[in-house]
Amino acid sequence: MYMLKGFMTIQALADNAPGQIATLGELSTHAKTYSRELGYYNNSQYPDVDFVSFHSVDTNGLDVVVPSTHSDVLLHLGQWMYENSVNGILIGEPDDFVTKVLNEFSEQISDLTTGRMLENDQGNFLPEYIQFKARNQDDNYIKIWFSDDSFRRQYDEYEILVVPPVENVDDLFKTPQEVKALLDEMDDSKRMLRIEQTREQNPDTHTRVDMYTWHNPLQMEYELSTPWTVIIYGAAGNTLDRIRRATVEWVLENSAYPEDEWEKFIPDLFKVTEFLITPLWDEYSIPNETLTAGLNSPIIDYNMILEKARATATQYPDVHVDQYTQVSVANYKSLGFIVVGGTENRDGIYTFKAQLPDYIVIPTSSNEFGRMSPITQEWVMKFSEMLKIAETMDTFSDVPLGYTRVIRDNVMYVAMMHDQVQYLVVSQKSYNEIFDVPIET
Repeated sequence: MYMLKGFMTIQALADNAPGQIATLGELSTHAKTYSRELGYYNNSQYPDVDFVSFHSVDTNGLDVVVPSTHSDVLLHLGQWMYENSVNGILIGEPDDFVTKVLNEFSEQISDLTTGRMLENDQGNFLPEYIQFKARNQDDNYIKIWFSDDSFRRQYDEYEILVVPPVENVDDLFKTPQEVKALLDEMDDSKRMLRIEQTREQNPDTHTRVDMYTWHNPLQMEYELSTPWTVIIYGAAGNTLDRIRRATVEWVLENSAYPEDEWEKFIPDLFKVTEFLITPLWDEYSIPNETLTAGLNSPIIDYNMILEKARATATQYPDVHVDQYTQVSVANYKSLGFIVVGGTENRDGIYTFKAQLPDYIVIPTSSNEFGRMSPITQEWVMKFSEMLKIAETMDTFSDVPLGYTRVIRDNVMYVAMMHDQVQYLVVSQKSYNEIFDVPIET
């Protein structure tokens, strides 16, 4: 199936004020970093619109130029939408929009769906995106955005480039002294040069460095920190799972050694140590009121624990979940939570108690807070932030730096790395969907 995703720009609607992006028809500089393969299309018959292709892929998954049969339909449709928008014919009702478009373009497109109808400062209405199939063409899928804000949050394609800590990744199999010398030799200036060479002058969405510990298999207490840089195109790529998977795939493609050998040297990269945390979002002691948020209950029914743990940790076998699930309470809103460690956790640490044995439920302002280790104190503060993020996040919401969105088996988590361990907190949105919790209005 041919797949096309892109953005329709409309110069007449652009906001040229410094730092401002128009509600409709203007593409930001940041959004242009979501792909390294931008294509630009226009036609003198449709002078007010231009189409920017971000993802044009044939049935074999190869990047291709947008066929003229598709680009001409897109530009014609974009011109018609612009003219009818500025003339007040398009209004803020998606169903009305779909009806009007299909009445005009029924011979060219089918299966049309649309996002929200957005209004700009001039009172013009256009949809945040449209999705359809082009008729009389091979099987295809086309999605076009008109809103930069919606595009930046909803575009789901990405590409991740990896810059390893040493030039030849297999050199990490050398002796500890040789590996240390190679790491020391790759100073910041050399690393930046390699990043620029990999980037090839294509501005990226994110560049981040993740540290993984290198071990000497014959002397496991000998450790070295290795910096792995990733260059990400598209906000959807900035998740811990996707970054880790891309890094592992890159290593195996560029190494003569198999995965089981790599696990001995950099286990944190190839075998993830993690804990899944399920806040009990719907358990209240004091319900929500009109102007005041409620407080959750620290009292947890025994008979619900394993059911909810299994439903939100579906990637783990039930027998593992049943054996290692524990419950606790957060200081944030007195929120109870269920937690279980991952099946690949190093040193066989599968329970929350074993991972953070000095965890206590106490405000950061208390003198007793300092009785926890510095690592646990930092985790508590990060965990509180994760709960705030998970409480309101959805599929396309912004996630603060230091945290990422992870989706597994249709369950959405907010994730963070702390002390070489990944923690994932189930979002309230996913929790409500899984357990059919009524949404308050």
